Amino acid sequence: MASGLFEATTDFRRHGLDTRLQRPLVRDATHHRARQARERLIESGVGGIRGVVGERANRIIRELEQKVAANPTDHQARFDFAVALNAAGQRKEAAEQLIAIVKRDRKWNDDGARRQLVQFFEAWGPTDEATVDGRRKLSSILFA
Repeated sequence: MASGLFEATTDFRRHGLDTRLQRPLVRDATHHRARQARERLIESGVGGIRGVVGERANRIIRELEQKVAANPTDHQARFDFAVALNAAGQRKEAAEQLIAIVKRDRKWNDDGARRQLVQFFEAWGPTDEATVDGRRKLSSILFA
């Protein structure tokens, strides 16, 4: 960030602009890049599970499933389980896990389960069977 800040300061001075304005602009750009990186990580699944093949992926999913079974109110474990299931191509199961979180605590993690579910729906497409079924179930919870 230091070199970016230096370059921004130089550009601001060169164009006769107030250099006090540059810090928020650089900070906003940095936050935007960090948010994009975080979103790419989430899309790739828990720990990049899409790149992990065979037994290791199955082991991760089993471990998360056991965590959820041991403590059904552990929403973070259930959320991670849903992301892992989605990464493994188990869309309906992933949607069911997120819907379970919304049923129990809609406000958990700043409405994180619902937001992740909507991201899945967008990625899967509007005609995907898991999207259609998941939207129907989510609507019945939210508008009941």
